[in-house]
Amino acid sequence: MSNTTSPKGEVNLQSPDGLMQGAAPETHDLKTRMAGMAGNVMEWYDFSVYGLFSDIIGKVFFPPDATGNVALVESFAVFGIAFLIRPFGGIIFGQMGDTVGRKAALENSILLMALPTFVMGCLPTFSSIGWYSTALLIICRMLQGFSVGGQLMSSVVFTLEAAPEEHWGWQAGAVFAATTLGTVIGSVVAYGLRETLTEEQMESFGWRIPFFFGLLGMIPGFYLKHRAKELPVPKPAEQISPDAVTTPSAGGGQLKRQGTFGETLAPANRRALIATTLVPSFTSGCYYIVFVWLAIYMESIIKVPHAFGINSAVGILGIGLCFAGGWMVDRMGVKSRVPLMLSSSLVFGLVAPYFIKTMGDGDPLTCFILQGTMAVLLGIFGGAMHPWLVSNFPPHIRLTSLTLAYNLAVSLVGGFSPFAATLLVDEYGNAAPGYIVSGLAVLAWIGLFLGKSDGTWKDDGASPKLSSVV
Repeated sequence: MSNTTSPKGEVNLQSPDGLMQGAAPETHDLKTRMAGMAGNVMEWYDFSVYGLFSDIIGKVFFPPDATGNVALVESFAVFGIAFLIRPFGGIIFGQMGDTVGRKAALENSILLMALPTFVMGCLPTFSSIGWYSTALLIICRMLQGFSVGGQLMSSVVFTLEAAPEEHWGWQAGAVFAATTLGTVIGSVVAYGLRETLTEEQMESFGWRIPFFFGLLGMIPGFYLKHRAKELPVPKPAEQISPDAVTTPSAGGGQLKRQGTFGETLAPANRRALIATTLVPSFTSGCYYIVFVWLAIYMESIIKVPHAFGINSAVGILGIGLCFAGGWMVDRMGVKSRVPLMLSSSLVFGLVAPYFIKTMGDGDPLTCFILQGTMAVLLGIFGGAMHPWLVSNFPPHIRLTSLTLAYNLAVSLVGGFSPFAATLLVDEYGNAAPGYIVSGLAVLAWIGLFLGKSDGTWKDDGASPKLSSVV
């Protein structure tokens, strides 16, 4: 395979697997794939368990004289702070993945998550040391945010690049299912503790228990570190092909290739970065509303019986929907990704205000049906989104680009969606949080019209050049 140069001097890059065209990508063995998935599950358990206990954390880490939902709003604000640090973790782990290897980025992000989660369960409360306890809580959450900033996209790229593109939907569904399973385990633990312990016991010691389990995440991290092999890091095409062409600079010399981060921010890559920031804004905001905030909304605001049982059941349904969404994308083909995302986000944006308002009536069965329907729509969107995200970038800057774009989305939108939803309920009533979903659907549509719609990055005459993504 040789590189080609456009009339503008643009260089086509390599095939999607980062190898010579026609070469089969190396794959991970079953144990390595399972360890990667287990690490994904535990990391998202660690990260989400804070949100699932945010009502109790608001009582034990903030002043006890708060009225209404003030303590809950403060707790969700700390939940959101962790997301502000995620882009920095994404940059570090993204560059690690594009230069050292995908496995290195994944294993280190998994290991880094376990320790602050465990420490969080050991922290003294506000009644013991006052605002120092809140400061320590924020530090632990920021370390979690830094870690998870490199995890999800590392896991997606780690998994998809070792599989044929026609199976990317199913493989991405498996990654998304693992993140949902982590949240479901957290929800089941929350349900079991809340049903077993009294409110006083939960505030005294019960809230600490789920954080202690965070250390289990070190097991898959150490397996990946010491037992799994690293696959070759994708190289730019001119480093692969002996007859590569370099691009002349304006001064007549040869233009040197920029570093990974420099190429990520280059003008040729910016449209793809904008698109892949806007689209995940929808899933990140909706995910934390559907699977985290709604549980607290039902438990602490509208007082639905067995709220965390409902949330756990919907989460289990969501795991199957992740696989179903991925299977649907593979079955319908690459060109179905964008239409599936457009249609599911449109329907979700239209029904969300009515659904959340109706859940406010407090009927458990109605809550399960409506939350489950929202999970179905989110599963369809997510099944198509992850393969689409990967398709927007050439392999040698793929992980840096994805971690930067995705983490900008979750830091600006996803992390603060439970905080915003709680404020809106207090100020404007039960339907108001649904309009967050409607607004995010608009952002997703804009991103989808900016991004790729015709498959992944390829090195052939018809494929996009480095300066074109649509």
